Amino acid sequence: MKSPCFARSRGVLVSALWLCLTSASCDWFRSAGPGDGDVLWVSPHQNLGWPQPALDSTRVFVVDGTGALRAVVRANGGEAWRTQLAQRPFLTYRLISARGMVIAGTDGLVFGVDGRSGQMRWQYVTPTDSQLPPLGPGSLGSTRMHADSSTVYIPAMGGTISALDIVSGALRWTWRWRGAEGRRRGTNSVRVHGDTLYAVGWEFVDELGGRSGGWIVALDARTGRQLWSRSFPAVTSGVGAEGQPAVHGDLVLMTLPGGIVMALDRYSGSTRWERASTAIRGSFSQVEVRGGVVYFDGGDEHVHAVDAMTGAEIWRSRYGLQSVFDLTVSEKHVLISAKIELVVFDRRTGRRVATWVDPTDRGGGSLFGIPLADEAGRVFVSGGQGLVCFRLR
Repeated sequence: MKSPCFARSRGVLVSALWLCLTSASCDWFRSAGPGDGDVLWVSPHQNLGWPQPALDSTRVFVVDGTGALRAVVRANGGEAWRTQLAQRPFLTYRLISARGMVIAGTDGLVFGVDGRSGQMRWQYVTPTDSQLPPLGPGSLGSTRMHADSSTVYIPAMGGTISALDIVSGALRWTWRWRGAEGRRRGTNSVRVHGDTLYAVGWEFVDELGGRSGGWIVALDARTGRQLWSRSFPAVTSGVGAEGQPAVHGDLVLMTLPGGIVMALDRYSGSTRWERASTAIRGSFSQVEVRGGVVYFDGGDEHVHAVDAMTGAEIWRSRYGLQSVFDLTVSEKHVLISAKIELVVFDRRTGRRVATWVDPTDRGGGSLFGIPLADEAGRVFVSGGQGLVCFRLR
């Protein structure tokens, strides 16, 4: 998707993109009330990269739509390095930055890249995807990785989790969901909290996949030993459980298809509270917890905020669209990527304060990836033509 304001040469492209994104006529930012924002810089790239960027102390790491990983200077948007890792887009929802390394995944491959130089240090091929042909490494499509201080945990198709040393890529352990023999399954998301790893996934209920059930499991993060698991009814023909679980106190919170939100005892998996679905659309985002409040897209064209301990509603705010990726919760705001719009809400009240739009879209689909907010209140988000850094006032 090319806009008339983009020229062919790289030098002209940078200037034209900056002029477009910071001018009123471009209509990149559209305020819905008090709370205007400022574009701080734009770092151009080729095509949209879905995964949420990752940060170290001075850089933002982002992928574009060509399979390249980029390091961008947080202060001014300058490109520090670019490494072509794959020949197709990255499929995971998260990049990981830890111990001086950047972890990215696509198809059945995971890459460990030196965050300072951009040099690839290791590769890992995921375990075979189930018993069904065609046999091959488990895909990482739409999965969410997570890491602690030493280990990165990789979910994949086939219902597997791999625990790798962040720096060396050495395999520490693998685990596979043991469901019905011969039926497709997948691990979608993991979250490590202390010495426990929580993971969610899905499994075909019938051989053809007309219905899928969800599951959650708790593992010893050091050894992969299973502590407890729980399965959920087949309520959909799609993914049974998708987003990363969230932990608050002695609760682990998760979503099921159609906007169902559940709080489980994190030591046993028993239900502590559940919010029934009010969905009229699909809901693809996960729960986010901050300050004792759970934020989620209900699949009902609303963003919801509920008390983490009880599930009681604090506010809900209509935005009339469908979430494409996960919500991002910063100190003051809740941000949601909704196709060609990035919608911003006040975190305390739920008031919709702003909407960002990309004028280069010509009906081609999602033009925003998953935003990331830093401690200084800056937001980084991948758009159709570049990585954008802005600050909400």
